[in-house]
Amino acid sequence: MVDSDIYLRSITILTPVASAALCGVGIALSVSDSTSRREKQLRQAVVYYYLFFVVAVMGLFLAAFFPIWYAWLYPVVFLMYIYYHLFYYRIIRMLTQTGEEQRLPPIHYWLPVGLALFLSIFVFVLPVGERIRLIYGLEARMPTEHTFSYYVFAARYPLDMLFSILYASLSLLSIYRFYRKLKASARTPVSLSWWIITLTVFTCISLFTSVIYLLVPTWYYGNSVWAIISALLLLSFHIELAYPVFVRKYELYVLPVTAEQRQYHGTITIHRLESYFRKKKPYLNPDYKIGDLVDALDVNRSVVSQFINRTYRVNFSRYVNRWRLKELNRLCKNSAGADVRLEKLVMAAGFTDIKHYRRVKLQEETPDKEECEAQQEDVASRSVSAESVSQVE
Repeated sequence: MVDSDIYLRSITILTPVASAALCGVGIALSVSDSTSRREKQLRQAVVYYYLFFVVAVMGLFLAAFFPIWYAWLYPVVFLMYIYYHLFYYRIIRMLTQTGEEQRLPPIHYWLPVGLALFLSIFVFVLPVGERIRLIYGLEARMPTEHTFSYYVFAARYPLDMLFSILYASLSLLSIYRFYRKLKASARTPVSLSWWIITLTVFTCISLFTSVIYLLVPTWYYGNSVWAIISALLLLSFHIELAYPVFVRKYELYVLPVTAEQRQYHGTITIHRLESYFRKKKPYLNPDYKIGDLVDALDVNRSVVSQFINRTYRVNFSRYVNRWRLKELNRLCKNSAGADVRLEKLVMAAGFTDIKHYRRVKLQEETPDKEECEAQQEDVASRSVSAESVSQVE
């Protein structure tokens, strides 16, 4: 019979692991949907962060339930722990760079690898039993012939703390420099967005929880109130980090709304937008612009643009052209049997001319001229057949 203490320890450790894994999978599936090279690199960095976090924290699970495995995988967990802090700093660095991205110096990646290899060489000299006793904070016997390996093994925790403090501090410094530079270069007053403020707060919390992870004994981890709180904070942080990246809403600053700027009171939904297009047919106007839709719905221009981009995965122009193509398809059916040129139907559907229609047709899968005429003939033949049947009856 498994007691409640083991359940508590398992849930405390695995909760942030599960949230990181789910968020990581979600972002990984969206990498191919990136609209720019910068966005793709950002999403890849977030995926790597979640991956390294999962491996690092799973080390705590091994330490709590499978100490022998953890004793052998000790250097790997050490490396993953440093790397997930490193990639968090890389994410912050990518977000706060205003110019062309500057890559991190290779030493940030190779120094942890070198330390992990160094740790592996000397740690494996130490007997497994002594390693386990050190992991659990018990008094270990220090054989004279393994003195150096003993100290190398024990140095892992101070090194973890050093790197966590280093990259959390660098992240906060990057955010501070970004704000100073933004404030100095902006013509109008600006403020940091809620997302970067949230990341700043969580960076401070991450620094604190890193210390907790290192100071709370491993076997006492699941029972620690601070560990439970940090697990819940990490759960919310993983969601907070993934959502803006997934929906492309990772702006780091906001411009204040002045008294001269228009105040919008409308809302935009799929039902309201499509009902407006279906009933009013604004797309029939060849000069229809997004500003016309903004005035009609009383919604901010950027809100309208972002809503269409995220909902339909196209820009405003392609969205309007799709309605025109639907209208052209309807006109082709209704004009069956009539001697109507395609050019006239194209302009009646809202296109400026046949060239405009041809350009749109290259982007969308639509009936060609021959297909449209065939469709007209098909509808005409059906109507003739129906008349024949009625006459026979």
